[in-house]
Amino acid sequence: MLNFRFIILDVDGTIFDSKKMYRKILRWILKSNLNFLLNQFYFNELKENHSKLTYKLKKKIDNLMCVFFEKIDIQTPEIFQEMRTFLKRLNQRKIKIFASTNSSVIKTEEKMKQTDILKFFELVLGRESSKINHVSLFAKHLNMDLKEFCDKTIYVGDEPIDILLAKKNKIYSIGVTNTIGNELLKKFGPDKIVKNIIKAC
Repeated sequence: MLNFRFIILDVDGTIFDSKKMYRKILRWILKSNLNFLLNQFYFNELKENHSKLTYKLKKKIDNLMCVFFEKIDIQTPEIFQEMRTFLKRLNQRKIKIFASTNSSVIKTEEKMKQTDILKFFELVLGRESSKINHVSLFAKHLNMDLKEFCDKTIYVGDEPIDILLAKKNKIYSIGVTNTIGNELLKKFGPDKIVKNIIKAC
């Protein structure tokens, strides 16, 4: 059993079986030879030296994509099997749970209320603030030093960006194979890969 006090969970594709069309497109990109798209979408996200114009343009594109996929995917929240049990176990162990998503906080919390899981979360952050800043904002919420917070945290997600953000912050990372397969996920170097969320920690 991992020794940690905090956990960051990606939302779409990790907690909720949502944005299915987006996940199909992502799988196609990752399996194709469109490496330039992969670089733009993932690795450039982690660069801190965006020009103001580039940052604003990227933010607008990200927001448009999120809104588009929110509209075309199923509106009724559908939780991945075992997720509710997983959240209850974390709660029983007094683990503080944070949610990080590219969707809006309002939409995400709405889904969580509908499925009665919002009560498990310490804080939910969405596209209103860049995902690359979520880790530091979680630490700030607890009035903790960033390094201390990261040392006591694990990050669970289904996309390469989740793994890369964890690595950037030196957080133990767990990849779940809900969106891309084991072999593709392995290329991004998560500390652990699981198929079932219960086996995450």
